[in-house]
Amino acid sequence: MYAAPWETALSALEWGKITARLSAHASSDPGSALCAELAPGTDLDAIRASLEENRDGRRMLLQDGALPLDEVKEIREEVGKASKGSALSPTELLRIGKTARAGERIRRFFEDRRGRYPRLARHANGIPPLRDLAEAVEQAIDANGNVLDRASEELGPLRRQLQKMRSRLQETAEGILTSPRYARHVQETYATIRSGRVVIPFKASAKGLFQGIVHDSSQTGQTVFFEPEELVYLNNEVKMAELEVEREVARILADLTGRVARKEGELLLALALLARVDAIQARSLLADELSASEPTVTDAGETNLRSALHPLLVLSGRPVVPNDLRLGRPYLCLILTGPNAGGKTVALKTLGLLTLMAMAGLSIPASPDSTVSIFHNLFVAVGDEQSVEGDLSTYSAHIRRLNEILTGADRGSLVLLDEVVSGTDPREGAAIARAFLETLADREVRVVATTHFEELKGIAFTDTRFENGSMAFDGKHLRPTYRLSLGVPGRSMGIEIARSLGFPGEVLERAKGYLSGPGPNLPEVIDRLERERERVRGEAAELSVRRKEAEEAARRLDAERSKMKAEESKVVSAARQKMREEIRKAEGELARVTEEMRKDRKIDTVRKASSVIRAWKEKAHAAEEDPAVRTLMSRSAPLAAGEALFPGRKVFVVSLSKEAEVAAPAAAGDREVEVAAGGMKVRVPRDQVRVFPPPGGTRERRADGGSRPVEASPGAVHLQTPENTLDLRGMYVDDALPEIDAFLDRQSLAQAPHVFLIHGHGTGALKAAVRRHLATSPYAKRSLPAPREQGGDGVTIVLLA
Repeated sequence: MYAAPWETALSALEWGKITARLSAHASSDPGSALCAELAPGTDLDAIRASLEENRDGRRMLLQDGALPLDEVKEIREEVGKASKGSALSPTELLRIGKTARAGERIRRFFEDRRGRYPRLARHANGIPPLRDLAEAVEQAIDANGNVLDRASEELGPLRRQLQKMRSRLQETAEGILTSPRYARHVQETYATIRSGRVVIPFKASAKGLFQGIVHDSSQTGQTVFFEPEELVYLNNEVKMAELEVEREVARILADLTGRVARKEGELLLALALLARVDAIQARSLLADELSASEPTVTDAGETNLRSALHPLLVLSGRPVVPNDLRLGRPYLCLILTGPNAGGKTVALKTLGLLTLMAMAGLSIPASPDSTVSIFHNLFVAVGDEQSVEGDLSTYSAHIRRLNEILTGADRGSLVLLDEVVSGTDPREGAAIARAFLETLADREVRVVATTHFEELKGIAFTDTRFENGSMAFDGKHLRPTYRLSLGVPGRSMGIEIARSLGFPGEVLERAKGYLSGPGPNLPEVIDRLERERERVRGEAAELSVRRKEAEEAARRLDAERSKMKAEESKVVSAARQKMREEIRKAEGELARVTEEMRKDRKIDTVRKASSVIRAWKEKAHAAEEDPAVRTLMSRSAPLAAGEALFPGRKVFVVSLSKEAEVAAPAAAGDREVEVAAGGMKVRVPRDQVRVFPPPGGTRERRADGGSRPVEASPGAVHLQTPENTLDLRGMYVDDALPEIDAFLDRQSLAQAPHVFLIHGHGTGALKAAVRRHLATSPYAKRSLPAPREQGGDGVTIVLLA
């Protein structure tokens, strides 16, 4: 149970509406009950695990659809009854059988998709085997709760025997009704049932005329329900047969009840796990309905919500304006100002409700790069707390609430205040409000407060622990935009809103004349700040465009590098193939010459020639594997199609595996190039020649045959893409390290220059383990924290070896 502040906060933020909508997405009663009980928690590992479960659940919904969980029933009462020795009815057994069968289906579903949804499978794999019990119930009881003839070997024959006896009894009764002996004494021409026996309606005057048993009479006394002696024996036989059937049915139900009692633990465990899976599916369905995402959750007291939406407004189907909300760094307290009905309270509640959702393991309607902190205490003061019964005015009730906050709020607390210290003299109220907020800031409490006090708007200019936020107002159309701007205080726009609502203009003009003191100057300051912010925003947009251009240039350079590597590999392969062909030709020629020499009996010459060939083959193989050759290959590039060569140019000749120098001019159309290598000049095919870049950087060939410098890729720019990024958040260290090795292996094979590992901050354990692991990894040449705009210390960039 939560203490009073939590209960007040949950009520003020309408948490019950979230759990009600979540429960509606559950397929079963146990799952719905689990959803209704969902509450925010502070166990960071449990919260992160729940968010990972949401990711698995949403992926499952997309790829395989919803799980069939509607057959899961609330069976705790039935199982408890069976464990105490009380026989269960067919309907009760049917509920248990359906639940057992649902458990089998769910476990098999995840077994068939091993590895696809590991966090859901962790629960499903724990469901104990209950196939035998499910089959036993299905064998004995149909979907309507009737015990089937096949429930035992004896039941079917007993029921058929009973049916035959009933048919004989019915035939005998019909014979009595049409018999001349009884015809004039029969009151009605049909047989009926009294006391479980077939009887004939006789006239009361016939009593004593025939042997038999009178069972009942009509209200008028004119009719007696008589069992003639011809029916007595048959009724007795039918009754005995019915008792046999009932005893067999009771035995079957007792046997099934015993099976249930013996499986008590397994059934309760299966029920708990199925309810958990149902609750996870409900969370995933709610996330899809909200178009939500899974935030990063920490205990650092820092919240950064991007494009956040109020979930209840989203669920209502109304259009909602997304807003960015930050709290905790670099400021502790956010002061929200702006016009009435401009969205201040909605923004405040959005931060509070999304914090609660994240702490409960729910996905939130905000950008996936959002961060939410957990808080051990949450205090909310929203709305009019006036109490006539308690003899409290609005101001008195509000002050009492603020006093409760001062008593309980500490460093791990979040405080949400709507219209702080309202309902009294504005100057005194502003003074109390400022002192109250500064006291909370001294304790490092995180605070979001809305206000119309002009005095509170200036705190942020003198105290770095405070920040302003304003709800924008469309002055042209005199209506709020509901968009939050951080860093600038807002205007209440009371006169403008009153004018838009038809308030008399002459009254408003007189009101404007009464504005005095520092108040009139503050709107001018705010206007200047707005203009300055628009200027900065424009510069930021321009910088963003330039950054995108730089990233695109880096992407092109990476593509060019990949292309050059591919061409290099192709050239090396071609050279090796050509060398092998030359060796095969030489071997063929050697074989021919050897045969001729054998005929001439010049065996010594043959041996010498063979020795020379072997030596050349060994040299060729060594040249292929020589690190120096590989280095020269990597430093050089293929000769461009339209490039001319001039004497003195350093080149690498693939077929010679040597560096050489151009000995004679070679035009773009020449098929061979004359080079000097090892004191001799040779002519080699043009495609065997690779060129080295000139000192100071590579040069790119122009169409006219000239060249221009290519800008080197800046070392600090590392392009991030979905393909080179691995998200480890929420994973345990033992699970994360094998994932890292597999990912680095794939990226190394793909010749990626670098990768990004997202581990977040959290407790720091995962980050430290990842970096220790990278220090000894054969895949990693170097690792470093990402720039702040790419995640900062919560992301590690790995330069691949």
